[in-house]
Order: sequence, then structure tokens, then C-alpha cells
Amino acid sequence: MTIFTKLSEKVFQMFLVALALCMIDVQKQTIQYVLLIYLDVTALSIAVRQLLDFLVRRPKTLGVFIVME
Repeated sequence: MTIFTKLSEKVFQMFLVALALCMIDVQKQTIQYVLLIYLDVTALSIAVRQLLDFLVRRPKTLGVFIVME
């Protein structure tokens, strides 16, 4: 469970940074950079979703490892 918590905290921090960069770029009216950052955030969220699906489908030994940690 701690791995999931740390992972979700990192993703949230990255999302806030990307959002701040988007706001700066919107003020400069550079739509190209905003689109690139949006695509990066989208790709990151898809990767995190796949990682969580992978962790859920892992054997029970991973669950034991998480509990022991």
C-alpha cells in the first residue's frame, strides 16, 4: 500500500508541475507547448493506469512484499 501511496503522490506532483507549465504557456499564447505538455500528462496517466493494473495482477508474493515493507 505504501508503494501505491508514494506513486500516487509523485503522479500528483508531476500533474501540478505540468499544470503550472500549461498556465505559463497559455499566458505566452504558445499553444504548441501546451499541447505537448497535455500529451505528456495524458501519456503519463495511461502509463500509471497500466502500472497499477500490472501491480494488481501480480502474484500474491507482491502483496506479501508490500505488507512487509
